Amino acid sequence: METRIGIGIVTSIFITELFGVSPGGMIVPAYLSACIPSPERIMATLVVAFMTAAICRFMSRYLLLFGRRRFSAMIVTGLFLRMLLEGLISHTRAIGPEWTVVGYVVPGLIATDFDRQGVLRTIAAMVVALTFLELVRSAFSI
Repeated sequence: METRIGIGIVTSIFITELFGVSPGGMIVPAYLSACIPSPERIMATLVVAFMTAAICRFMSRYLLLFGRRRFSAMIVTGLFLRMLLEGLISHTRAIGPEWTVVGYVVPGLIATDFDRQGVLRTIAAMVVALTFLELVRSAFSI
């Protein structure tokens, strides 16, 4: 896993410098690449990230959210929504456990980039990073 994280960080930096678009944060591609065998987890993470960005955008109408305060609001809101989804999974049978969110701060990091550069640009950069990481993983059996 350490190798995957290292390659993921280098990939994120490379994509950000080359294309000017962040794939959701430096650590996000590494965590998401670990979940490629279970795409439900990636989808759940993206849904929570989108909801986080929407909630924080709504909150910013009434609160002064900018800079570190906005980033903190994204992280905390993403964490709260993750915990809410886990509560739904464990207390009801509405959705299965394969829909758990990746990481604790990953949705907030993705939401920050959704808010900063747009959903489509962030997802496109994420797809490029995940594709590259998967190619490296399969080529070198990491």
